[in-house]
Amino acid sequence: MQDKLLELLADSTSYPYIFMYGSDGKGGLWKARNVPAKYSDNFLDSLPIADDNPTAYATVEKYVGSVIQYVQEKKVGLFFFSKPCPENRFGTGTGKTTAAITILNHYLLERLRQHLKNQRTITDNPVYFCKSTDLQTAFNAQFRGTPDMQRQASERYYAIKQRAKAVELLVFDDIATKASTESFTEELYEIIDHRATEELTTIYTSNMTLEDVAELLGDRIASRVEGMTVPVAFSGADKRKKVL
Repeated sequence: MQDKLLELLADSTSYPYIFMYGSDGKGGLWKARNVPAKYSDNFLDSLPIADDNPTAYATVEKYVGSVIQYVQEKKVGLFFFSKPCPENRFGTGTGKTTAAITILNHYLLERLRQHLKNQRTITDNPVYFCKSTDLQTAFNAQFRGTPDMQRQASERYYAIKQRAKAVELLVFDDIATKASTESFTEELYEIIDHRATEELTTIYTSNMTLEDVAELLGDRIASRVEGMTVPVAFSGADKRKKVL
């Protein structure tokens, strides 16, 4: 039987379509996820990790199958990390971000279903994608340029920070990619500690193990991440690497 919600989302005049994509098809909840365009339409049926990472694929499949329960009831997050191998010593391009956004997309669809059934109203976008390096860039921008530029940058940064702290399901991408200042590390800790304390579900991706995260960002952050997630390893060739 065809999914009625998917039928409605294919009709640009329907309420679910406009709520999800906006009246012009370029806004709504889908745009506000902040997901990069290359990952925008990731779903389980197109997730390309089954061959290289069957255990990770099985985990994502299981999570997607009960995504409302895992996010809202069990509040189980995930820590997707890389296991370097001879053909990929940096552990990059193995599908961690793709897998994380796949879960995010499925959760948003199920949240829309809840909203339409009057089971749980959507008042703010329930999902958000936040890349750690983008967050750090926004933080640093507050201290550069003219006073007006700094004010605008500060407003933008704190808007991002508030969303990252409060959203139902956060994908925190590429944490611990580089050393950070003490002040930015404190900002990261505040976000992560708030989500841990409030039991808000988070999916982290990193090219590092939790031990390496502890080395770079400190034990406080690593322990919070460990306490709120299940670790899932990714390995294999770098799918993003260009070849002739």
